[in-house]
Order: sequence, then C-alpha cells, then structure tokens
Amino acid sequence: SFVVLYAAMPRVVSPPELPGALEEAGQRLRDGRLVAFSTETVYGLGANALSAAACLGVFQAKQRPLTDPLICHVPSVDEAVKLLVLTEAEEVAVRRLGGRVLRRPL
Repeated sequence: SFVVLYAAMPRVVSPPELPGALEEAGQRLRDGRLVAFSTETVYGLGANALSAAACLGVFQAKQRPLTDPLICHVPSVDEAVKLLVLTEAEEVAVRRLGGRVLRRPL
C-alpha cells in the first residue's frame, strides 16, 4: 500500500489507485509538501531534499532535532555528485566506489 498525506488525515491507497496516487505524491513533493509512504519495514516521510522549507517540515512533523540529519535518496552516483562539494580527488573516489558498490538508487 501507499499513503498520501492530506494535512492531518492520511489516506491509504489500494493497488488500483496507485498510479494516480504516485502522480499526486510527486506533485506534492514538487510543491514542497510532505508525503508519507510505506517501505519494507516502516513508514517513511518524504520531502524534496532540495527545499530547505520542505526538509524543515520533516523535522517539525517528526519532532526531530535539527542535529539528527535526514537521508537524501538519489537515482545515481552522477546525481549524488551534483549535490556534493568535492575536490577532484574526492569526486574520483566517489565515482569509483559508487561504480563498484552501488548498482541501484542510493
């Protein structure tokens, strides 16, 4: 199942509704809003990692201290490198490690 947040009222989505719910969730993320979703073990709370306001919303919703960092998922090593400030040597190391170890989104 998949859960889309509507302010304080979550809605559980059944499989036939999933394509529309995924589109809606994507739009919510693009709009800077939060989306709750199920994973293999827990429910996650997602936001646009490139939006400081959206990330702050995750900290506020979870009552999480700002000193407890969030995870940012990216589709590839190339996309991860774009988000980092690296020296040339560090970029080479990240790309080598990523090319050997990471075969899926990270």
